[in-house]
Amino acid sequence: MLTSDLLVTKISKGKIEPVYARLDQDNLEIAGSVRGVFDEKVGRTYGELIQELEGIEEINFRLIRGLAQILERRCVIETESAIDPIAARKAVFEESGGFVTGKDGRERVLNGAARRLSVAPAELERALWADQEDNLAVKEFRTLAPEDLLTQYNLSLAQTLLFRATAMEIQVEDNYQPVFRKIKQLGLIYSIHDGRISLEGPLSLFKMTEKYGLAFARLLPTLMQAGKWSLTASISRKTFQGKRIYDFALDHTSGSLFSIESDPEVVFDSAIEKEFYQLGFKGWTVQREPAVLQAGEYAFIPDFSLERNGTRIYVEIIGFWTPEYLKHKIQKLNLLQEKESLILLVNRNLACTGSEFLAENLLFYDKKIPHLEIIKILRGYEVKQKARFSLLICSRAWPILL
Repeated sequence: MLTSDLLVTKISKGKIEPVYARLDQDNLEIAGSVRGVFDEKVGRTYGELIQELEGIEEINFRLIRGLAQILERRCVIETESAIDPIAARKAVFEESGGFVTGKDGRERVLNGAARRLSVAPAELERALWADQEDNLAVKEFRTLAPEDLLTQYNLSLAQTLLFRATAMEIQVEDNYQPVFRKIKQLGLIYSIHDGRISLEGPLSLFKMTEKYGLAFARLLPTLMQAGKWSLTASISRKTFQGKRIYDFALDHTSGSLFSIESDPEVVFDSAIEKEFYQLGFKGWTVQREPAVLQAGEYAFIPDFSLERNGTRIYVEIIGFWTPEYLKHKIQKLNLLQEKESLILLVNRNLACTGSEFLAENLLFYDKKIPHLEIIKILRGYEVKQKARFSLLICSRAWPILL
């Protein structure tokens, strides 16, 4: 995201969208020039970097400032001095007694403080203000191609606009597991109607709020990793007549404007999930977060599935959760019982007896997965598989016998 003062938008007929940077020759040259400033200032001070950027800002102030904000995040900028600047200033203050006059007095104080700190006077003088912003050192810079810089700038524009969103609705047709995982991680409330997912924060249930705009903005890169997606959002903007809501829309057809850095791979939420994944189940294949199931108006992503010969059994591990979360999860699981085959593994330390679940296959665990008990349940499904297969063979063979 960018700072709000760098957001450029256009508004028409109640709709709003950022003014994206086209990947044309002019903008590519600007991006290359800004990137070049950062390349050249490695090993120099941050103040010199800013001064150089200010020298070219008149070409396109907001674009150049925006590109610079993105590139600055790819820098290592830190204090470079032989001693701690705070310790240096303290030593000089104590040596001077809080008062010093003239060039000779200044030199005497620096020499005395340098002896106390066992450094050269010149090193002490450089250290005095080395932690001030202009004097920080640009130690490293991970460069970026001009095309990628512009597409990241466009993504940042869209995220900055979504920061002012009060509600958002999305639709995604593939890669949905990471999207729902991110929704859960960001603490957003959602509901599903006709394939569209409505998102809001808890406070939005009671009043219009911009509090959750940051979460909407953080969801965008994950959503964009899907092959086919769309979003609409309500954007709150201040006007002379007060706050006004504008509509913002975006979908996968604009993908060429953006570049996405994939989220780090999500591994496991707990050690017990990792243990389950690593266990063998005698011919049953384990898949993590295999599908999005609809439980009423909510989506539900089981932790695992066990699959064999066309039979799929979903597995949900219920660990330590707040009472409110547990109540909500029980409600969703009970909605699924009639439609899906489930095995529930419930932490024995939870404040529940098991009767809350309408589950045929419910097992309690204490620190370890009840492996043998799961195998017994799966054998029951294998028996049903064989019975169905035998029935199918008989039904096909019967006409021949006649």
